[in-house]
Order: sequence, then structure tokens, then C-alpha cells
Amino acid sequence: MLNQQLTGLRVFYTNNGCDKITDCLDGSDEEPSICDESYRPGRGSCTVVLPVYQTCFPLAASEVIIRRVITKITRSSFLPQFFEGSAIDDYTFKDSMGRNVKGSIPVKFNYHFATMVSNWYMTNKQYRLRAMANFTFSRGVAYGQIYKGSRLDEVCSDHAIWKCGA
Repeated sequence: MLNQQLTGLRVFYTNNGCDKITDCLDGSDEEPSICDESYRPGRGSCTVVLPVYQTCFPLAASEVIIRRVITKITRSSFLPQFFEGSAIDDYTFKDSMGRNVKGSIPVKFNYHFATMVSNWYMTNKQYRLRAMANFTFSRGVAYGQIYKGSRLDEVCSDHAIWKCGA
């Protein structure tokens, strides 16, 4: 059963909106001003703030701020609802001595419009993390978890909220 929300004269289907398939008679479920535009190379970016109690960045004694910038998108010709790409995560936090720590992590990701699920693989010499996020229909917000390693058995931040937009 679809979860409907009436907004003025438009009907938005939260399970099927922004999936490249027109579900509403007026096409409002695929309207560019509504659908997430954050997956655009060089333009789209996301910011996430990890709480102090996270364990993804063990040297952090403060919140960890991560800013993600999309660098490449590859769309599937046989499945237009799916794409993959790469990005750079720039992170910053304070360590236990109050020093600012900054760095970057290359990212590989995939996203499926129909399920609104995104998988992110962040790996460099110091960190190996995986994030899974569910985008809501409202533009540019994702909720998810970040895990240590590439498997999904050790959560290091269970309250990650991404705010995305140009």
C-alpha cells in the first residue's frame, strides 16, 4: 500500500516518488524542484554531523563533520533508476587535545531511485567505513547508519543524518 500525502492539489507517493516513473497524473511525483538534485558532479554536496559518541573516527573528541562532494556519476543504460559514482568526503573534528583534525576519504557509492537506498564505501589508509542511507521523499535528507569495515556487523554511528543540496 502506498503512503500518500496531499499537498494542495498534488499527491506525492512517498514510496514511489522521484524514481523516474510518473505515478501521479500531473507528474508531480517526478518534478525536478521536488526530487533530489544532490547527485550532480561538482554541484551536489551533502553534510553529515556524527555525534560525539560515534566510534567511526576513534581519535575524535568532538562531533565529526563530513562534507561530501560528488565527483562522478555513471548511469545504467538498461536500468535508469540505478546509478553509481564517486565522491570525496572531507572530514573535520577536534581530538582529545583540542587540535583540529582534517582529512579526506575517497568514496564509491550506488543509489537506487525506486527503493531510495544508497550505499557508500569510504576507504583510505586510515579509515574503512560503509554507510547505508534511506532518502526520504522530501528533498535532500537521508537517514542511515555508518559501519566499520565493508560488512554490516559493526555500527560506528547509528544516527547519521545527511543534509544534501547544491
